[in-house]
Amino acid sequence: MSLRGSPISIAKQVLKKQSKEEKERGGLIEYLLSIGLDESKSFEDFKKHLSTKLGIGFDGKSFIFVRYVFNSNTEIDLKNYKRRLKKSPSWLPDLLDGNFEATSKREIKNGLRFLFLYLRSISPRAPLTPNNVSNRFGEQSPHFRKHLRVIYSLLYT
Repeated sequence: MSLRGSPISIAKQVLKKQSKEEKERGGLIEYLLSIGLDESKSFEDFKKHLSTKLGIGFDGKSFIFVRYVFNSNTEIDLKNYKRRLKKSPSWLPDLLDGNFEATSKREIKNGLRFLFLYLRSISPRAPLTPNNVSNRFGEQSPHFRKHLRVIYSLLYT
């Protein structure tokens, strides 16, 4: 399933108490915007950082993946998001060319396969062997130590 729409239409769906999947999609968009803003010092930086991010939601049964896609024919209205974001720099416009695309994977196996393909696409030219994955994301890696508490709290709260 692929969803296209402005953040406002997605936010309206969330406010109407749609499915859990649709609530996650709205939260993932805010998360992607926040991360992009945290890493950016200008609007050009923001677009570059936002286009490299993937929001991943998992409810124990299915995955949802959300990403920003540049498109000069559609616009994202950022006004409503600006109010909810912790950081809203003066250089951030009210409109952004593009849309957020959501992909849902209802089976865990398909979701993990999609996640594996994404990880492989961002890995720095090293083959995705068990040893390389362990080095990059395993318990001895800085990524693991940094995010273990977050992962644990997400799984058990």
